[in-house]
Amino acid sequence: MRKKVLIQSGYALLRLLVLGLAAYLLYFALQLALTGAFWKNFLETWTRFFDGSSPVFWVNYGVALGLVSLIITLIGDYWLGLATATSLGIIFIFVDYTKIVSRSEPLLPSDFLMAGQAGDLIQMIKLKAIFLLLGTILLIFLVAYLLHRWSRPLWWNYHTLVWPLRVLVVVSLGGLLTLFSQAGNSKSFAAVKLAQWGMANIDHEQLANYQNCGSLVAFTFNIKTDPMTRPQNYSAATMATIAKRYRNGLAQQNQGKKFADVNIIYILNESLTNPERTADRYPLTGTQNPMPYLTQILDNPAENQASGYMISPGFGGGTANIEFEANTGFSNYFLNNTPYQDILSKKSYFPSLMHYLDAAHYQSQAYHPYSGTMYRRRQVYPGLGIKQFRDHNQLKGLKQSPYGLYTSDASAYPNFYAQQKRTRQFSLMITMQNHMPFEAAKGSNATFTLESPVANDQDKTNRLQAYFQEVNASDRAFEHLVNHYQKAKEKTLIVMYGDHYPGDGIYDDLYKADTLNSHATPFVMVANFPLTQHNYDYFSPNYMSLLLLQQLGYPLTPFYNMLIQLQQQIPVLTKPLQIDAQGKQYTARTDTDPHQATEPKNSATKNAWTKTQVYQDYRLLEYDVTFGNNYARKYHMFDVND
Repeated sequence: MRKKVLIQSGYALLRLLVLGLAAYLLYFALQLALTGAFWKNFLETWTRFFDGSSPVFWVNYGVALGLVSLIITLIGDYWLGLATATSLGIIFIFVDYTKIVSRSEPLLPSDFLMAGQAGDLIQMIKLKAIFLLLGTILLIFLVAYLLHRWSRPLWWNYHTLVWPLRVLVVVSLGGLLTLFSQAGNSKSFAAVKLAQWGMANIDHEQLANYQNCGSLVAFTFNIKTDPMTRPQNYSAATMATIAKRYRNGLAQQNQGKKFADVNIIYILNESLTNPERTADRYPLTGTQNPMPYLTQILDNPAENQASGYMISPGFGGGTANIEFEANTGFSNYFLNNTPYQDILSKKSYFPSLMHYLDAAHYQSQAYHPYSGTMYRRRQVYPGLGIKQFRDHNQLKGLKQSPYGLYTSDASAYPNFYAQQKRTRQFSLMITMQNHMPFEAAKGSNATFTLESPVANDQDKTNRLQAYFQEVNASDRAFEHLVNHYQKAKEKTLIVMYGDHYPGDGIYDDLYKADTLNSHATPFVMVANFPLTQHNYDYFSPNYMSLLLLQQLGYPLTPFYNMLIQLQQQIPVLTKPLQIDAQGKQYTARTDTDPHQATEPKNSATKNAWTKTQVYQDYRLLEYDVTFGNNYARKYHMFDVND
């Protein structure tokens, strides 16, 4: 009898050790995933991972231990519960690692809102990796089943204590984890305590946040964050004053301006960049240039052309966030979510370029050669004033790009030819050709080749070469589109921009070394009539609709009058990078909001633009239209004539 008790006690101790080891390995793997290269950084990460004197480790390890223990308790079986917790952890790590490689950004709580779009997202992940993940999970559950059967004779038979203990553990751990989940509120007990232990939320740079505070702590920082902090002086009276301020003098500015029968084509070109800007880091063989047509416009625009560089708030992904800015004139700088999914999908009206054009009797339609469910575009577009939206199910003649996995630009563009045969038409196109992943096998046979392997990594080199082929195909398709409309009888202005640098890890070295270049994407305008402005410097996408309307000489609203003044103060306003009127660059988010506890010290005194009237007004206006009471619309902030 005594021997049996000793064996059972030893088995219970073994389970505690396995539980502790499982929690440790899961957290270690989470930290390792942040490097974007598991095995290459294994030893380096391990040597600095465990620091017995660091609260960062112990707090994160405690959370991992609590989560695994809670799942085991809820399942009611040790080995099955451990297998479930481990499998969920592996899935989380897999998705986290995939996102870090593709976008240099870790998994955030807001990403789970895209769970309904999982089918579309899985298509962007290599099939081999998915099968490996599923095989690993099946193996874990098989081992758990065998251990469950083997250990049955070693179980303690205290049935009367099982349920009270389970309830106690669930209530205790559930309560602690719920308390911990409030860490996103800077005034909560959890946030104050974590700050005392050296863990403060770095909301403007999430990868650094996860590295410095640990993945689990940083994840909780983002669970219940304010999507946008309410400005202290927000009120109907304040918004009425703002509307009046930017209406003053506007009638004189608009004098002589009128709408014309000019058709507009507005293209967000997926992951389009200019390889010539990064040739020093990624030199191509000989004098090869994958993008000759667009390069000519970027370097020397003709009288019917204009160009510049848009500073994207994203890297590797986040297309809908950039599209939001380009379509509305509002900035993600103040927001802590995905506007299309979290804000616009719940609104029947949101100020936009399309609503502005609708008042001038334009017809707005959108085209996307992929699923319309992504980023809830089907729900969002009507509120933006888009009358009709066609995705890959409605578009005709779509063909897969020979060097990629998605629809070619050349086969997508002809879909709006019919609409553009009428006057005052607006066509929005979101392309897919240059989207990750990039296949090394196709890149190994590419026409555009690098002089030497990137970081001695032939696989990455081949994938980058595959991307260059995609860029070349986009360049040729755009040239063909322009030539088509040069012969059109309707006056047509084509605006095209790259939304962000590509993911899949092919530009991760650039991202770490050069903030400006890793966020600068091509912006071009081409018309079949002379343009008045030809050269644009750096700007963020919230100014793009303003540039379009200024190019056409259209009358402006008080909102666009505000954007003119804001651009004079801060031409680039994104979280990763801001550039002020003097050309000075800032690589951390700054704000004068007293509730933002994570802002760099003295940032407000260093950045004069945060003190300006127009910056404060813009922030108030953005709160009003996103989470406020829409007073601005009542006060005709978005109307040419009140």
